[in-house]
This record gives sequence, structure tokens and C-alpha cells, in this order.
Amino acid sequence: MSESRATLGHAPSIEIASLTKVYAEPNYALKDVSLSVEPGMFVVLLGPSGSGKSTLLRTVAGLERPTGGSISFDGRVVSSAVVHVPVERRELSMVFQDYALWPHMTVLDNVSFALKRLGLKSSDRRASAQEMLERMGLGRLCGQYPSSLSGGEQQRVALARALVAHPGLLLFDEPLSNLDTDLRERLRVEIATLTRETGATTIYITHDQAEAFALADRIGVLEKGRLVQFGTPEEIYRSPATPFVARFTGLAGELPCVVEHMDATTGSACLWFDDAKLDARAGGALARGDEARLLVRSASTALVSPNERERSDGGLIGHLRGVVRDVAFRGRGYDHLVEVGGGKTLAGVFHLERHERGAEVLVGLDADGCLVFPNSSGADSPSTEASVVEDLSVLSGSAAR
Repeated sequence: MSESRATLGHAPSIEIASLTKVYAEPNYALKDVSLSVEPGMFVVLLGPSGSGKSTLLRTVAGLERPTGGSISFDGRVVSSAVVHVPVERRELSMVFQDYALWPHMTVLDNVSFALKRLGLKSSDRRASAQEMLERMGLGRLCGQYPSSLSGGEQQRVALARALVAHPGLLLFDEPLSNLDTDLRERLRVEIATLTRETGATTIYITHDQAEAFALADRIGVLEKGRLVQFGTPEEIYRSPATPFVARFTGLAGELPCVVEHMDATTGSACLWFDDAKLDARAGGALARGDEARLLVRSASTALVSPNERERSDGGLIGHLRGVVRDVAFRGRGYDHLVEVGGGKTLAGVFHLERHERGAEVLVGLDADGCLVFPNSSGADSPSTEASVVEDLSVLSGSAAR
């Protein structure tokens, strides 16, 4: 698109300081949230329903006013308990979950309308909109109305409308959640490519961990209105700050254990589960004899042949005897749901060959993907519903690998 038609927006830095939003005491939608977003950064806010991510996004947009704290763009306060810069003066565009297209306007008019506030002539607005729609592969749909489009086409139109004016700040409110799996993947790639080409600062919310890891420069994980961790995708996955973060970013399962030894220098711990001795990375201070909880990533598990002993290279540092309870074909091999003792299960245990239900197996665990937390760190047992979801994740493919 020619810059003479739509001026490139300035990508702002964003500073969120002690942001709080209370709808009704004592229910906090947001509580003391602080984070910094550098210009041009792509930040994903990740969390379950009710975690506060939508409220945070809407407050950044100016659609909600905070109860306390502040939001600043390039050092200028735009939201606080006493300051409120209206949405239209924040130089941003937003893509919604439900597309939010005007039903009485054609596709071309929907997109060109986003340029009206720039004071461009109607012919220039339409030319810029046409150019963006062609780039999105939607040129043939310019004269159609939203009601005649598929969900994927409507979301592409919404994305074109958000990008056409080259805003400095782009906000995405779970834009892919209403689409089927294949279409979500294609649009995810388009969003990643197009937003980075604009250089805009981007905040994107989702409850989908795979989507977050694929898109983000930084991820913020929210739980019950609090920001519990903010870091790179690698930091969030490899070094979760709490059991909640570990669970929400994908586990094979959780095992109760007893600490044999803790090395404070390396941050590693030696543990007992049932009659198996295992190594793991520690997520808190531990001492010999402490009861703790071992959180196991699917990527750290693998089935091994029953007669294989521990390898001397340290790749597999512990074995758990178990029984296959379910199996699912994954193209390159098979994921297994394995019961390993005391009724505990590990989901997504990979092997190139299929092991039938009821087969006795050994599960090898790599210490790098095993995280142990003290019971006092908030590692409460998941609810019954959550446990069932985890156990069935081998069927749905929800466990991160």
C-alpha cells in the first residue's frame, strides 16, 4: 500500500503500572497488573476464561476505565482513575472474535471506512481498501456483503480493515476462536506475517497455548486477574513460575512425590515416586523428606522397551512402570495414555510403534521437562473436571509437545 494513501502509524511503547479493575467488591477483574511492551513487540496475553485478559485488552483500547493504576503510551498516560483518552484518539485498530463487520456495507466499504478518519478522499480510501483486499486474497469479494461470506472470509475482511490504516497499535480479541482448525492455522500465519510487516505494537489475547507460543515475542499469563508470569515463549514453557503456568501451557500429568535430595546450586532435585527414583528441575525451595508435586511435560516422556536399562548418556534418567490405557495415531507415531501408579496417568507419551491398551510398558522421563514444586507453592490438585481433561488430552492432542 502506498504511504501517500495511508500514513504509517507510530508504534508506541506501552507501560501498564499496577492496573486494577473492580466491577463489584471483592471481585477483581484485574489486580495490580504491571508490564512493559516495547515498540513493535507482539505480546500475547494467555489465560482461561475469567482470568482478566479481555478486561486488560479493553482497558488498553479505552473501552474500559481502570479502578486504579495506569496505562501509558510512549510515557503519556492514556488511562487511569482520573485520565481517560477516548478510543478514537489512541491510534489503534482492533480485531474482534465475532468479526464486528457492518452488515449493511459491502466488503470494500467496510475496509475503506477505517480510513475515513484520516481525511482521505473517497477515491483514495477505496483504492487503498481495494489494494489491501487484493493482498488478502479477497479482491473478488469487494462488492459482497458480510452475510454472504464464510467465517474465515469475514475474519480476513476484519483483519484487512484493521491493517489498512497502518495503525501503530493492533489489538486482537481471540480472533481465531470461532474458526475450524485448518483455517485457524492459515490465518495465524497471515496475522503473524502481516502485523510484523506493519511494525505495529501488537497485543493479542487467547486461551490457546499453541497459538500463543506460535505468535508471541512475549507471553503474559494471567490467573484470576493477576499477571503471574511475563516472558518469552521459551521462558514460559521451560521455567514456569507457578504450577498454574505449567498446567496451562501443557502437561502430560502430575505425580505426588517425596524429595530425596535438592541441589540449590544447580536447581535440580532427586525424587521418589512410588518405587521409582527420578530427577527434575525445582520450581522452589525443597528439602529432604518434603512432599511435593512433579509436573511432567509430554515432550519429556517416551516409551522404552521393557528390557531397556537406563542409558549411560543421561538422556533417560528415570523409568516408570505403567499400563497403556489409551492410544492415538499422530501421523509420525503414536501418543499413549499410560497409568503409572496410584491411579495417576501420563498423557501424550510418544512412541513410533503402537502399544495396545493393557500393554505393560516403561515410560522414560527426561529431567529437563520435569518440574517439581513444593506443595505449599499453590500446586493444588486439579479439579476432577480438569483431571479428566488432562487424561483425555491424548485423544484431543491438547498436550503440548
